[in-house]
Amino acid sequence: MNKFLAILIISIVMLSPTTFAYADSPTTYSVSVTQSSEEPDYIDDVPVRHRTPARPIICTITPDGVNIPSVDTEDIIAYDVFSPAGDCIASFTSEQDFITFIYGINGTFEIRIHIDGYVFHGYVDL
Repeated sequence: MNKFLAILIISIVMLSPTTFAYADSPTTYSVSVTQSSEEPDYIDDVPVRHRTPARPIICTITPDGVNIPSVDTEDIIAYDVFSPAGDCIASFTSEQDFITFIYGINGTFEIRIHIDGYVFHGYVDL
């Protein structure tokens, strides 16, 4: 009985620090973005005939950085934040400035991430 109690106490003590570490971790935002070859003025989501829509790309925004699969962060030219009405709220060339701005606002916004010749755009609910 004492052996079981000792194992139980050791297990609780070992697992408790990890619980506190995960409780304090900041929010990670996952944004489904679409890649286009030009600036999206109007996005038409209506299917044309029987074409399947492009597979969405998941962009992950964390306090440590922005991650888009198969895109090097050094290739990113600019980060833009737009209102749902299409008004440009902010534009950044620095990744850290963009992240600081994203974690400081609330609401639904469109983000546009520019690389040479392409734009990744999608909506994020903050």
